[in-house]
Amino acid sequence: MVVLPDVSARLEVPGPGVLTLRDFLDGRRVLVLGFGVSGQAALDLIRAVARPAALAVADEGDPAAWDPDRRSRWQALAAAGVETYARPADAAFVDAWDCLVVSPGFRPWHPWLERARARGKAVLPEFELGYMVAPPGTWIGITGTNGKTTTTQWVGQVLTEAGLPTVVGGNIGEPVSRLVRHARPGSYYVIELSSFQLHGLNVFRPDVAVLLNVDQDHLDWHGSVADYVAAKLRLFERQRPDDWAIVNGDERHLWEAYRSIPARLLSFGLSGRWYPGAGVRDDWLLLWWGRTYPIGPVRLLSTPWPFMVANLLAVILTGVALRLTLPQIRTSVRRLTAPPHRLEWVARIRDVDFYDDSKATNVHAVRWALTSMTRPVVLIAGGQAKGQDVRSLRSLLAERARAVVLIGEDRAQIRAAWAGTGVPMVEAADMEEAVRVAFTMAQPGDAVLLSPACASFDMFRGYAHRGDVFRKAVLDLKRTLEESTA
Repeated sequence: MVVLPDVSARLEVPGPGVLTLRDFLDGRRVLVLGFGVSGQAALDLIRAVARPAALAVADEGDPAAWDPDRRSRWQALAAAGVETYARPADAAFVDAWDCLVVSPGFRPWHPWLERARARGKAVLPEFELGYMVAPPGTWIGITGTNGKTTTTQWVGQVLTEAGLPTVVGGNIGEPVSRLVRHARPGSYYVIELSSFQLHGLNVFRPDVAVLLNVDQDHLDWHGSVADYVAAKLRLFERQRPDDWAIVNGDERHLWEAYRSIPARLLSFGLSGRWYPGAGVRDDWLLLWWGRTYPIGPVRLLSTPWPFMVANLLAVILTGVALRLTLPQIRTSVRRLTAPPHRLEWVARIRDVDFYDDSKATNVHAVRWALTSMTRPVVLIAGGQAKGQDVRSLRSLLAERARAVVLIGEDRAQIRAAWAGTGVPMVEAADMEEAVRVAFTMAQPGDAVLLSPACASFDMFRGYAHRGDVFRKAVLDLKRTLEESTA
């Protein structure tokens, strides 16, 4: 059973606006944790609109190892009167500060945060600074284990094409505390929110809250599946009865939690009719709202993989909740395209198709990818498993996979978890070798699928870099084979 979490310590802030942030921070000693993109945006915003009694920033990194621009920004802070703590050895330095502003990467049990909470310090995630200072507008918060970025981009595109002033950001790219500084009153703020950001939520109240799906992920950060799910559900906890909550009806294990959401509920899914809500019947996208409204055929979407269709249904319901017309929604749907590295076709080599699904950094995403494939699959997987239990993929691998090629830091752990499935498994030292080996194990009519179920930072700069390296390796192999037969 999953229920909405109880947050014992809340920051009582009445709502967004510059005066709210000033009232909250003026005269207080404020410490920003993290000097990455989010931390720098938070510092810039605080210095621009508030007058804290003192301001500081702390980072676990070594400034000497940073790039010149980041290092020069750090050094300039001292001249501006901002205290800096680089790699502080003792967590006691937080004792001198009243309020901590936290970048998303800090785990809940980080020693600095544990000490701050034990001493009753206020702890605020970076994105809530932006929410508190933003000009009045409509807030759309989007989260989920998978599909957040695609759905956020699509909602932003639909609203923009409808002629509405739209701001898109959050976990998708630009920090909220930076992007709102250029917004105007009446804006629609479309914000992607990760479980890291939602874990520490205090004051954020979205007018429309979207939960796409929930499965195990980031257990190395949250500690348990229950805590991860609770962080996702926190998106709804401050909503009011006149707000909208858009949820995945196919996630039946969450229905008890859905019933506790205070906002008006809309559901979407691929496995049934949801009233009121949206779904698919006979390859048609349908809206059920008192009666049935056809949106259009599934093929309106250029990449109609099942999980992309589910994302699209959430976009449709968001548009309806925001009072867009069905003609406006239909027009935009025709132009929606998926971002790269999401089950993206790369090439065909001797009747073997290669797909880049590098964005599949968790088990849930790999499950979607494997069930979407109509060909037998040679799977390339591995990397940093983030504490996930990958054993849940065993039966699907036995059904869909011809072979598995494992790479990365946790490949031995994954191989042990998948042992006994009857699927041949081999290891590769790098992506180039993985592509070559996967091709030799594939048969004509098969697909080679990069869908790692893992984070990428053991071998790559990120999932996009991993996907780019895969694409290059595939195209290099194709060119080599073509030249050998020319």
